[in-house]
Amino acid sequence: MVKRVFEKNSGPAAPSLSAHVLLLRGGKVLLARRSPDAAYAPGLWHAGAAGKVDPGEDVVSAAVRECDEELGVRVDPPDLEFAHVVHSQEGAEWVHFFFVCRRWDGAVVNREPHKHTEVAWFPAHRLPEGTVGYCAQALAHALTGERFSQHRTRTPFPARRPGGAEEAVLGDAGVAGSLALLLEGVAEERRRQQTLFGVQRLSPGTGPEHGEQAGRARARVDRAGAAPTWWDLAFEELCEARAAATDEELRTELVQTCAVLVQWAQSTLRPSGGTGA
Repeated sequence: MVKRVFEKNSGPAAPSLSAHVLLLRGGKVLLARRSPDAAYAPGLWHAGAAGKVDPGEDVVSAAVRECDEELGVRVDPPDLEFAHVVHSQEGAEWVHFFFVCRRWDGAVVNREPHKHTEVAWFPAHRLPEGTVGYCAQALAHALTGERFSQHRTRTPFPARRPGGAEEAVLGDAGVAGSLALLLEGVAEERRRQQTLFGVQRLSPGTGPEHGEQAGRARARVDRAGAAPTWWDLAFEELCEARAAATDEELRTELVQTCAVLVQWAQSTLRPSGGTGA
């Protein structure tokens, strides 16, 4: 019966499946630059490990296999975190599965230089120009907890922002209600400041000439490895804001600075107390 139903309703070929793995380390994601001879997206940056799911293979097995084949690292399936899925109709029909991995065995190497000219780490919230569109889209949604989106489809479907209880969990840094509490406090302080000082018109004190200071701040965080302090993270974000070359870039960096400072404040609300990282 099932076979007859499928035969009767057979239409266009089913979408191809792919598995992508985003290795994350210290807030950075590993990307691979595709060969300039690649049939798709030549010379662009893409997920560090990615490939088509073979017939009879499941997406998790494919993700593990691609990590070994392309990067030379061994990943256990329990260390893969489902992050996002993209239905893409860019050219052919695809369903792309994305996983995040924070733990693996072995050193990352470019094992397929005929496919990728290089692999490199980039801040996950600031991908390089020339990143494959659906890959950048998936990572952006994954970082905010959004699980599904569509790419180049006839009916666009941007992933909806979580609301209610989901939002309370995602932004609360383990302390229920802390994000709303602190944002309310920020709004109250802004009203107080404006009452006292009016709308202040100050020089921004920013510009690309401060890039060297931003570089030193980033190096300080890198040297800290797995044990940076809240001050290290906040100072890095603030220095990057100071080195911004445009108003748009400055605004983005300042929002990121505020987000780190809010999380730092959230850490003081944990039952154990303390302000350490």
